[in-house]
Amino acid sequence: MPATLAFFLETALKSTALLTAAFMAAVCLRRKSAATRHQVWIAVLAAVLVLPFFSMLLPALRVPVANVLLPNGLVFRTDARANSQQPTAPPSHSPINTALPESKQWLLALWALGAAISFTQMAIGWAAVERMRRSAKTITMPGIGDDIDLRQTAAGTMPITYGFFRPVVLLPADVMERNDERRRVVLLHELAHVRRKDGATHLLARVALALYWWHPLVWAAWRESVRERERAADDVVLNAGAGASEYASHLLAIARSMQSPTAALAMVRPSELQGRLAAILDSTRNRNTPRRASALAASFAALAILLPVAALQAQNDAGQVAGRGEAIPLSAAAQLIYQGKVALSNKNYDSATSFFERAQSADSTKTAEARMWMAITQQRQNNLENADALYQSALSVEEPNSGAAATIMELYAAMLREQNKEEDAAKMSHQAASIRKAQAEEVMSMSQPSSPDVRRIEGDVKPPRLASKVEPEYTDDARLAMYSGSALLTIEIGVDGLPQNIKVIRSLGFGLDQKAVEAITKWKFKPGTLGGQPVAVVAQVEVNFRLL
Repeated sequence: MPATLAFFLETALKSTALLTAAFMAAVCLRRKSAATRHQVWIAVLAAVLVLPFFSMLLPALRVPVANVLLPNGLVFRTDARANSQQPTAPPSHSPINTALPESKQWLLALWALGAAISFTQMAIGWAAVERMRRSAKTITMPGIGDDIDLRQTAAGTMPITYGFFRPVVLLPADVMERNDERRRVVLLHELAHVRRKDGATHLLARVALALYWWHPLVWAAWRESVRERERAADDVVLNAGAGASEYASHLLAIARSMQSPTAALAMVRPSELQGRLAAILDSTRNRNTPRRASALAASFAALAILLPVAALQAQNDAGQVAGRGEAIPLSAAAQLIYQGKVALSNKNYDSATSFFERAQSADSTKTAEARMWMAITQQRQNNLENADALYQSALSVEEPNSGAAATIMELYAAMLREQNKEEDAAKMSHQAASIRKAQAEEVMSMSQPSSPDVRRIEGDVKPPRLASKVEPEYTDDARLAMYSGSALLTIEIGVDGLPQNIKVIRSLGFGLDQKAVEAITKWKFKPGTLGGQPVAVVAQVEVNFRLL
């Protein structure tokens, strides 16, 4: 999957998890005040807003996706062959931009169009409020400080609050000219928005909605935040001594004629009026104003959920990020290695070397991988002495008994054979084989059958027969490195003839294990039998990856 599209889908899944948690929290807090629930909604909308940045900046928290597989059994074999010609890669720019094929670009274009429309609506609404402010008359009232811009608008308009550096409160003339309870409750409601900093939280939530316009849960969270915000302001008015029935009647009167831009906090919106009136008249409601500690608690709770979710990445046992295609490059070093591989595929060797050198400087954990690719780059230029030194250098910093070390050894051995250094090549191949064998023995020792009914192919148990298969695909990285080898996997073949519980026993590098698993999951068998009846059996599959 292209890196940009994969990152977009990953963000969608992570934001869904955060929003689901917020909805669950809101249900648990249903007996708390509206102001408390509003804090939850603002916290989660802020979390989804910064989620993409945290996902890129935080170190990956890998979550193994385990597969239960079994040793021993029948061996099926298949070959995956690919042209040794290096894959054609996009121009050497940022992987997030260049990895996306044209067939997928319309998805990003659609997102950008929706976000642009949403931000344009915000700008139009803000401009409309600004026009109202400029044409409105500045007024002063006792007890209202200079930090609030209080203005009187034409009769029949809606009381509005907007802005956060110096909040603006727009009050219609027909409300201000009346020396009665309605003017008092209207002013109390609007000043409640100012005191609660609702102008700032409104802008934050609106930006999140603009960027996630395609996400239904963000729309739902936005509606909940607006509803709880207005109810929280209503609670402030009621706590100040306003009668519930009188306040409800004032809201109904104000709602008869209204028009408000989306950039402002209008006192009454028809779509929310019925619920607000019910809440105002419900004497059992919790109308407590949460303390600052409550807001901090909501923020810390959102952060505690956001950080692990943002860092979360699924991976299989071979250490590759789960999903099809290349792992998503989230770190600077990973991006530099990607760009180096793009340059290498385009035979821009100097540029490739520069990217790989910068990658090892950016992240010490990428040193061995970067030097391995530098060795491959030198090998392509027939600078074999330099390549030899770089392979050895990569091995000196790689974990000695790791699968990555075995991959480097296999590449190094292949180069030594090309130089007719058979003895050195055999020694290196033996070391790599020993690592692969030790890893296979460890996997075999930990493997358990998924069911007592799964049988080995021996005695009266007849083997399954392959009905159809899909050949594995080569990865671009393996083809670029001119890497080949044989992977061994165990599978269970159910009574339905479908493979399941696939486990890699003898591993390969460059994501070839994953390609083998992906292909085998699409195979179909005629099941094994015992006494003429289908039974589940365990078998082995050898997948040979060869370059032509």
